[in-house]
Amino acid sequence: MRVPGPLQMARFRVEVKAREFLRLPPYKGSAMRGALGHALSRVGCFCPVPRVDIEHRDDCVYRHLFEPVASKGEHGPRGLKAVPQPFVLEPPTDARTEYTPGEMFAFDFLLIGKAIPYLPYFLAAIEVMGFQGIGKGKGRYRIERLLKVDAAGSAAPLDLSRLLLEGDSKDVHTADDVCRAHPCPSPLQMVTLDFITPARLKFGNHLCDAPEFHVLFRNLARRISLLSYFHCGGEWRQSIAEEIRMAEEVKVVRNALNWNDWRRYSNRQEEEMYLGGFMGRLGFRGDLESFWPYLLLGSHLHVGKGATFGLGKYVIQTLPGLPPEASTRSKTSLPDRGTSERA
Repeated sequence: MRVPGPLQMARFRVEVKAREFLRLPPYKGSAMRGALGHALSRVGCFCPVPRVDIEHRDDCVYRHLFEPVASKGEHGPRGLKAVPQPFVLEPPTDARTEYTPGEMFAFDFLLIGKAIPYLPYFLAAIEVMGFQGIGKGKGRYRIERLLKVDAAGSAAPLDLSRLLLEGDSKDVHTADDVCRAHPCPSPLQMVTLDFITPARLKFGNHLCDAPEFHVLFRNLARRISLLSYFHCGGEWRQSIAEEIRMAEEVKVVRNALNWNDWRRYSNRQEEEMYLGGFMGRLGFRGDLESFWPYLLLGSHLHVGKGATFGLGKYVIQTLPGLPPEASTRSKTSLPDRGTSERA
């Protein structure tokens, strides 16, 4: 089974040093995306009044990255409410919330398709974020080092003078490049996914706290297809009914998930938003070799709502295998709504 349509991406890593005391929420992604959006509106918005709460022109870099819209003639799936943003932020996944002056931390970001040539604006916005400050108290940082990360996950210093972001470039990875760098184990009858940031998967208009494999596959296929179609020049495939039927044959053999509930205040929408999701381990058994490209790309692109700011990140493990008796297929309970943060 091949991933539908073309897909191009480029991954980069930013290492920063705190200039002042930094206080960040336990989950850092939404705060960082909010700060990035405001910074990008300063360096990449060419509208008469550069702000995040206006209707942006077609040639506005901010619009292409943060508020993408379908071009005339682009329809995609029925019921589409929003075109996915063509980037993924991957903040530190530990629960650390405070950094003293001089301490370092790093984060990755992934640019997808048409967004890749906008790398200079993205880097400028990240630098502006450091001057403006992030988190509670708006602590400032400075960029110490920039790296590019290849399809296999190896990092090297980023030399902007030698970087090629268009055409047949080793700095831009295709779906095939990623699959070649991480070939599918054969035969693949068992796989474990460790969800290390909250995953918000929907099926039938409801959030799932313990998804079956076909639910995971539907969400992966939709995300990959939308990114390919709107940002990489792919064609929209109308039906994946046969693939869904195959996915329904894959069984859950381990469920060690917990629901992680947190909320954030959206300055843009002026309301508190609940963004809980499941974390932990899911094990599957079945004919998984066919789904390897989707699982692999999902580990880069994330899955579910909030993927842009780092939700739905998982790590794949193919060994050791999971025996049937390891199954703990019990319904996870949803705890009281807890952690709060402001973006």
